[in-house]
Amino acid sequence: MISKNNEAYQTSHHPDDIFMVAANQLLQDNIADFEEKISSPNTQIGLEFLINQLNEHIKKSIEERAFAYKKIFASTMPSLVHVLRQLPSFQEKEIKDISLRFSRLENESDILSFARIYGLLGVLDWGWNNYSHTNFETLNTWHTYIAHIKRLLKLYKALKEKKQGKEVEVIGEFFSLEEETVYMVGKGLIKRTKISWTEKYCIKEMENLLLDGVNNIPHPAPDLPREIEESLAYDGLIGSYVLALLIKNGLDDAVKISFSEVFHSDLSPIGFSFNETYSSRYLLGAIYQDLWRLINTDVPIRYCNYCNRPFEGKGKKKHCNESCRQMAYKERKRIRSTILR
Repeated sequence: MISKNNEAYQTSHHPDDIFMVAANQLLQDNIADFEEKISSPNTQIGLEFLINQLNEHIKKSIEERAFAYKKIFASTMPSLVHVLRQLPSFQEKEIKDISLRFSRLENESDILSFARIYGLLGVLDWGWNNYSHTNFETLNTWHTYIAHIKRLLKLYKALKEKKQGKEVEVIGEFFSLEEETVYMVGKGLIKRTKISWTEKYCIKEMENLLLDGVNNIPHPAPDLPREIEESLAYDGLIGSYVLALLIKNGLDDAVKISFSEVFHSDLSPIGFSFNETYSSRYLLGAIYQDLWRLINTDVPIRYCNYCNRPFEGKGKKKHCNESCRQMAYKERKRIRSTILR
């Protein structure tokens, strides 16, 4: 869960219980090889629990989803698997800037290290934002959500720059608009504007990609007066609308709002106020929640001058960490020495 003030995410796994594995190693004929790699007194019980859970997912699925799972397990697709070998220990992990850290993941090693700290995303390998308790997730799923959070962060940065007066075109760079005619009950045929990601920001289909709705923007453009549609503000409005919509869709069914305390407040119209709390059983929900926090608190986002990955910009920092700063210094030094020769 996300704790008070969104400062921590509570995870219930043990880091040593999360492994990188080829999907076909979890088939009955190959499981012995995987079991040998992770042997411990309680391994067999954990593997039986894992296999039973995967079989349950297939049984509960419609025919196409069952076929999708079979397709995964017939492949060598790299996957993360959580094998319950010991009682899970509940620990709180800081989630401030977790969306930025998640967007910087690149290779298998990065993803495995992140998962061992925070656990699995909590989404099934089909459908978009399809939340569920999971013990198995393919790397394709992780890479797809990483790419999605990256493009939302780039859109956020573009909108901030546009507000600051920089020449940024959201429509054309991020989105294309197309007028379409649809039938609506009670209204008949109506014209509306469909918003789509441009080719540059569409997430390309990966091998065995099973997530539906990756590039879907589910609603038409907001119905606005013509003077707004024809103004310069329309470009930024569309970008802001899509950004809020897609984060909201990621929060649906993942994060619940509640309160932990009622206290006296002269500023409140009823004389009392509440400490809001947010909770989620899913890591991906915590990532969307942190992204929402970044936007609502106007957190400055910069891109590292060396690796071009995003980080929270404070002061005059130009690099996301000390390693990149040192590497950038060495690169500048190498270029200067080459020029002087």
